[in-house]
Amino acid sequence: MTRRIALGLLSASGFCLLAILNVGGYRYGVQDQSFYVPAVLQQLDPGL
Repeated sequence: MTRRIALGLLSASGFCLLAILNVGGYRYGVQDQSFYVPAVLQQLDPGL
């Protein structure tokens, strides 16, 4: 029984660690657009 509890705690800790690391991780499209959209608009209209 204690081995099962230890395995559950270890699994939960690993899951929490991955979830925390994923929060600040790369989000497809969001970070790309924040850079590329202004760059493209500036190329289309240099007065921006």
